[in-house]
Amino acid sequence: METRLDEIADRIYRMSTFVPDIGPTGFTFNQFLIDADEPAIFHTGPRAMFPSVSG
Repeated sequence: METRLDEIADRIYRMSTFVPDIGPTGFTFNQFLIDADEPAIFHTGPRAMFPSVSG
Protein backbone atom coordinates (compact mmCIF):
# COMPACT_ATOMS: atom_id res chain seq x y z
CA MET A 1 0.00 0.00 0.00
CA GLU A 2 1.40 3.37 -0.99
CA THR A 3 0.05 6.79 -0.04
CA ARG A 4 0.42 9.80 -2.31
CA LEU A 5 0.42 13.36 -0.93
CA ASP A 6 -0.74 16.25 -3.14
CA GLU A 7 -1.27 19.91 -2.27
CA ILE A 8 -4.67 20.61 -3.87
CA ALA A 9 -4.97 24.23 -2.67
CA ASP A 10 -2.91 26.57 -0.53
CA ARG A 11 -2.13 24.60 2.67
CA ILE A 12 -4.75 21.92 1.88
CA TYR A 13 -3.44 18.45 1.14
CA ARG A 14 -5.00 15.24 -0.14
CA MET A 15 -3.50 11.90 0.90
CA SER A 16 -4.62 9.16 -1.51
CA THR A 17 -4.05 5.48 -0.81
CA PHE A 18 -4.84 2.91 -3.51
CA VAL A 19 -5.79 -0.54 -2.19
CA PRO A 20 -5.72 -3.06 -5.06
CA ASP A 21 -7.35 -5.87 -3.04
CA ILE A 22 -10.77 -4.17 -2.81
CA GLY A 23 -13.22 -5.00 -5.58
CA PRO A 24 -12.30 -6.08 -9.07
CA THR A 25 -10.28 -2.93 -9.87
CA GLY A 26 -9.12 -1.67 -6.46
CA PHE A 27 -10.27 1.31 -4.40
CA THR A 28 -8.74 4.67 -3.42
CA PHE A 29 -9.18 6.10 0.09
CA ASN A 30 -8.66 9.84 0.55
CA GLN A 31 -7.79 11.88 3.61
CA PHE A 32 -7.64 15.67 3.66
CA LEU A 33 -5.30 17.76 5.81
CA ILE A 34 -5.86 21.45 6.44
CA ASP A 35 -2.58 23.05 7.53
CA ALA A 36 -3.77 25.96 9.66
CA ASP A 37 -3.20 27.47 13.10
CA GLU A 38 -5.42 24.63 14.33
CA PRO A 39 -4.76 21.82 11.82
CA ALA A 40 -7.51 19.35 10.97
CA ILE A 41 -7.50 16.01 9.20
CA PHE A 42 -10.52 14.39 7.57
CA HIS A 43 -9.82 10.67 7.53
CA THR A 44 -12.15 8.46 5.48
CA GLY A 45 -10.12 5.27 5.44
CA PRO A 46 -10.08 2.21 7.66
CA ARG A 47 -8.21 2.28 10.98
CA ALA A 48 -5.55 -0.14 9.69
CA MET A 49 -4.52 2.47 7.09
CA PHE A 50 -3.54 5.09 9.70
CA PRO A 51 0.19 4.13 9.79
CA SER A 52 0.54 4.82 6.06
CA VAL A 53 -0.85 8.37 6.36
CA SER A 54 0.45 9.43 9.77
CA GLY A 55 4.14 9.44 8.93
